[in-house]
Amino acid sequence: MDSIGFVGHLTLQQRWYKPMWMIALLLCCFGISILSVRYDQFGTPVQTIKYLPIKVTDQIRSSNYTTDTITVVHESHLNTKQPTSIQNLLNRSGWQLNSTISSALRQLSLGYYRNPADIKKKSSSRPIPHGLKKLRPLIFKHVPEFLPDYKNPCYQTAGTNSKMICLPYFFLLGNPKCGTTDIFARINGHPDIFGKFKEMHWWTRTSKSTRMQDLQIYSSKFILKGIIAARRSATGSAETAIVGDGSASTFWDNEGWETFYPQHYESGPPYVAADLIHHFLPSAKLIVSFRDPTARLYSGYLFFNRPGKPGKPTGVKTSPEDFHKRVVAELEIFNNCTSHRSIRSCVYTQHKYLSRVRVSLYIVPLLDWLRVYPREQLYIIKLEEWHQQCNRILAEVYHFLEIRKLSVNKIDEICSQEIKNEYHQKTNSGPMLNSTREILRNFYRPYVLELASVLNDTRFLWDYLES
Repeated sequence: MDSIGFVGHLTLQQRWYKPMWMIALLLCCFGISILSVRYDQFGTPVQTIKYLPIKVTDQIRSSNYTTDTITVVHESHLNTKQPTSIQNLLNRSGWQLNSTISSALRQLSLGYYRNPADIKKKSSSRPIPHGLKKLRPLIFKHVPEFLPDYKNPCYQTAGTNSKMICLPYFFLLGNPKCGTTDIFARINGHPDIFGKFKEMHWWTRTSKSTRMQDLQIYSSKFILKGIIAARRSATGSAETAIVGDGSASTFWDNEGWETFYPQHYESGPPYVAADLIHHFLPSAKLIVSFRDPTARLYSGYLFFNRPGKPGKPTGVKTSPEDFHKRVVAELEIFNNCTSHRSIRSCVYTQHKYLSRVRVSLYIVPLLDWLRVYPREQLYIIKLEEWHQQCNRILAEVYHFLEIRKLSVNKIDEICSQEIKNEYHQKTNSGPMLNSTREILRNFYRPYVLELASVLNDTRFLWDYLES
């Protein structure tokens, strides 16, 4: 029986219920409005963000309530059940994963899943999905065969002027203002790491140009002059030298994908940068840096709108109030987008640039990387721990990269260097408004809970379990 028939049924046969029913309905609607909407000093509703995580009441907790399990194609890449430690922590805090967002993230249409058997084949023998080739057609013109006697993936070019060029052994991934400049500089303090290129953005931006899609153009950046030097060095050898790409945008930037896959406008791109890199470098090591998404957003706003920044409109002064207005406007754009498109499609689509709210939704690109790379090929850094625990983390990174161990004194020397790319303008602009912080925390909370659950690591909850 539909709602109209139900009301009619009450009207005809149980008229004495009608006043009570109508009053209850009005009170319910009015009560929800009072509870869910509050206004800040700008007259903006604080609780206008969709898909908040669920606050579990004692009644729900005592019932047979359970959260969905994580379902992915490669079970070896993710936990197939929600980690017990995360679940217990959520239960104690009164929060649960938001089923709407969980379902949206875990039922993504993610295109091609590579057959693990293909990884063992030579590069030129691996099948190239037609859809992947659409993304960067000319990149497959020269599919290299790597030299067997080198730790780093290097190959010899053809022709009379043959030379040895290389692709990265590792990638430092992350997001703007997640400390990647400083982390990359310290990682490169190891004497076996050469060819130190930070912001090439080749996989996500430069290679969009057909003129720059030749893989040899990118590889030539990693000629590894250091390998030649290492042959004459007492501290290393040609076989153990490695290079890395530190372009943080490789992790999250897939803007412009609609050009290649217009038929996937609602669901999102079937292939992204992670697929391209995995095709050529299935054994690559991936280092990822995450930061509290709310703090990252404000830091990025101050940095990219700083005085003297190229392209910054004149007369625009950074302030907590300006940041607040940008956040509110961008969240409205994002929520409008997700009303008719998938979360993933909206995260990867460039909207009007205001504050880059979507870039802090780390879980979306992370799931794409975990779709093609097993978890053991990712090392995740929490930026808030980096400077306090640099010695420990850096030693772990070197171990993760499987390069020779450095002495405690050498690592201490590397960690004692001045911090790279640190920006202090926030002290002049003032702290973020509390109302802005509350809006952002409510928006990011369900995605943070998903991130911690997928990683099975409570550190990446930050303090989002606090109301």
